[in-house]
Amino acid sequence: MARQRIATVNGKPFLVIRGQEGLGQRLRALCRNLVRGERQWVKPVLNYPADGHTNPWPAGLARSFTATNIPTTARERLTIQYTVTYDAGGYDGDGVKLAFINRHRLSYQWDNAAGKFVLDPQQSNISAAEVAAIANIQSDDEPKERNQNRRNGVSTLRQNRTASSAADTKCFLKFNLPRLMTIAKGRAGKSKSWLNRFLTECDDTDERKLCSRLSSRPRSDRYDGTSFPLP
Repeated sequence: MARQRIATVNGKPFLVIRGQEGLGQRLRALCRNLVRGERQWVKPVLNYPADGHTNPWPAGLARSFTATNIPTTARERLTIQYTVTYDAGGYDGDGVKLAFINRHRLSYQWDNAAGKFVLDPQQSNISAAEVAAIANIQSDDEPKERNQNRRNGVSTLRQNRTASSAADTKCFLKFNLPRLMTIAKGRAGKSKSWLNRFLTECDDTDERKLCSRLSSRPRSDRYDGTSFPLP
């Protein structure tokens, strides 16, 4: 059910509408719309995921996120901070329990010509597409991907699961690479076994290749951290 309230953002009044984007055993995401009223009409000026969580089944990488509006002295700017918590559940009752916490920032600038907030990539440390992947909601690129998948005979249910999982897995590897590298270089144990199993389910990105190579090396063969030692 949608909820509404009036909020003042950098001196301007907005109608904030909080609605639910997804519902199910695997996904719950709530989004906020900032709507500005002008005489006899209202116009959406920003939409962003506010909080939610995804629980994989039967095993995998669970995640939850919350969004916080960060006060700023710039009256034409809106900054959203995301706190994302990943819970790496074990496979087949191996008992491993790992938590990863990331903090990201999206900065929006008011555009008078467009009459809405637009993303400022120079002041942000994550893209809107990456936030959409973390939140497990549709991004602007998804319709193109789905149309291509339909031509290839991929079912809608499989498309939804595969696309959202692959996109967020890329974000997880990208933003948690230093710690994953530490696990990969460490001694054999539950955490390293989990990582090796998890990497088999990831797309073949540079980060995945790096962690796989580090995990398979003898512990005496150290990585200097200056570049991707890829073929």
